[in-house]
Amino acid sequence: MTQTAVRNQFDLGIMGGNKTLSYFSSLQYLDETGIMITSYNKRFSFRTNIDYKPSKNFSMATRVNFSYQNKNDINEGNMLQQALQRPPGMALYLPDGEYIYFNGGRRNPLAEAYLRKDITQVYKGVIYQTFDLTVATGLTLHADASADVQLERSNEFTSKLLSNGNPPISVGRDNVTLPIRLQGNALANYKHTFGAAHNLSAMVGMNIERRREEEVNIRGTLFVTEAVETLNAAGLYDLTNVYSTAIQSSLAGFVGRLSYDYRGRYLLNVNFRRDGSSVFGAANRWGNFPSVSVGWRLSDEQFMSSLKGVVTDAKLRASYGATGNSRIGEYDAAQQYIFGGYFYNGVSGVRTNTRMGNPF
Repeated sequence: MTQTAVRNQFDLGIMGGNKTLSYFSSLQYLDETGIMITSYNKRFSFRTNIDYKPSKNFSMATRVNFSYQNKNDINEGNMLQQALQRPPGMALYLPDGEYIYFNGGRRNPLAEAYLRKDITQVYKGVIYQTFDLTVATGLTLHADASADVQLERSNEFTSKLLSNGNPPISVGRDNVTLPIRLQGNALANYKHTFGAAHNLSAMVGMNIERRREEEVNIRGTLFVTEAVETLNAAGLYDLTNVYSTAIQSSLAGFVGRLSYDYRGRYLLNVNFRRDGSSVFGAANRWGNFPSVSVGWRLSDEQFMSSLKGVVTDAKLRASYGATGNSRIGEYDAAQQYIFGGYFYNGVSGVRTNTRMGNPF
């Protein structure tokens, strides 16, 4: 039930350019097997980077990534458990070569490996674009945007020969998820030194994020034939596991920072951020997060000169600020309803969630 794990990886890359345009592209193919029989992972990926700088004041960069993955998510723990619980002399096959699926209450680990499947395919694409512009001495503008899309499909199939039910039944499941993430940022930075000792910098910006995930799930049993493992061969659909869902959330934020230092010795930073998230109720959707810090670089003071050989950098820093997070469910602020799993006189119905929504 084990095998020698083999990993094969092939890479191809190309790069070039000049002082205005540079590029790098690569292809990779990965083919590997695990130490358990029937386990494998195959992946193909493509990446390209392009940097363009037509002038000293303007530049842009593009990043594109695409990958495809195909893997068998076997249950290694279940296989090992069944093998370890069997006496060494317990037979795995009948005289005619057929599997002994159950023997002394123990499953056949080889049958588990070959007749229980969980194949996952993942398509993923990421694109990132950035722009930088120097408007004047010390003043720069930056903008970037990215999109991340992933399509994941999982096909599960368990032969009726592995079922301990009466009568034994085959079970199949098809699950598809599609998460999409969009993000954008815009920043303006300013730096200035005056009097050869006073350094001032400021930054203002904003960012937006949007996330949406869709899911479709179908589960069926009593397959007409196990030669066809897709759900069109299922004789009965499990209605409690036939569903489609979608969730989404958005976030917008505004940020500002002001920094000052005198010869890098005395430091002051003031930050302010205002964020709004759709996961919160209307009464508490926006939050303010200020912070301030002061610092003193002791190592630059004259009284520390005798310790230069021992202490190269020493700084005292104190800060105060407020922070937060939006790690709650997308719809926890609203009263939710549950569909599909509840029937009234044989008709599918709806009920309220036992967890009340919190608009605050």
